[in-house]
Amino acid sequence: MASGLPKDGLPALVHPPLMSVSEVDSLNKAERGKYLVPTDRIIGFVRNGVARAYPLRVLNWHEVVNDTVAGQPVAITFNPLCESSVVFQRIVATDTLELRVSGLLYNSNLLMYDHRQHGEDESLWSQLQGRAIAGPAAAKELTLPVLPCVVVSWHAWRTWFPESMVLFPTQQFRERYKRNPYGVYHGSDKLRFPVRPLPTAPPSGREALHYKERIVAVHTGDNWQIYPLAELVKRCGEGGEWLTYQDGVSLRFLCGDKPATAAVFLGDSRELAPTIYAFWFAWYAHRSVVSANSSRTD
Repeated sequence: MASGLPKDGLPALVHPPLMSVSEVDSLNKAERGKYLVPTDRIIGFVRNGVARAYPLRVLNWHEVVNDTVAGQPVAITFNPLCESSVVFQRIVATDTLELRVSGLLYNSNLLMYDHRQHGEDESLWSQLQGRAIAGPAAAKELTLPVLPCVVVSWHAWRTWFPESMVLFPTQQFRERYKRNPYGVYHGSDKLRFPVRPLPTAPPSGREALHYKERIVAVHTGDNWQIYPLAELVKRCGEGGEWLTYQDGVSLRFLCGDKPATAAVFLGDSRELAPTIYAFWFAWYAHRSVVSANSSRTD
């Protein structure tokens, strides 16, 4: 379905400039505004000790960042309609993809395309399914490898990774970064685009969830474990930490409540677990499609 924006109507960023934590503080002071305040949420990514932070207030207006971190080509993706945050490896088969915003949606979720020099042989990729759904890549049944990431407050991230580099604001979008065009949409359970299937039952053993309840999906072995974000914050309690074992994997959740966030680490390490963040309706609809396709293939 058309989103209402043309192809590249939201310009993806390609190897954008970065700045240090101290430079963020200087920018905030110089502009008498707040590019990043402590409670702003960011997508955090770490590769071989190299940490990067990508503010959601910036990703609202770009949705895809093509970056290279410690030599690894990655795509940091965020779709405000689904509140879905996923980091992918950009090397698929023998290609290093440059992903951009197609202007199309599937089940209200971002469809990316792999930019080609002459516009030929491009494919459409579903963010929440992590696979090609149209074009040559779909014919080959190619998928995008999901990498570990977190969605946490800027305060938490800079405390954990003070050496982190941060996305530098694009000059022509600086005024837009101060606005959140999705505030009204996020304030209700009403959906803007058709979605099916919609959830009719909660995750196993849990109370019913609103469509736009935020969930944290953690990959453990061959499974995705689903945790409502509000439930995680309660489990972490005043100490802000909760330890659990799933499928033989030790998980350590570090939570915050202003705003509500949860980071997932592997045991006592600083290594992040493979994690996807999304609204409940979006996860349900897209993972149902993935499960159905897997069943047909098998």
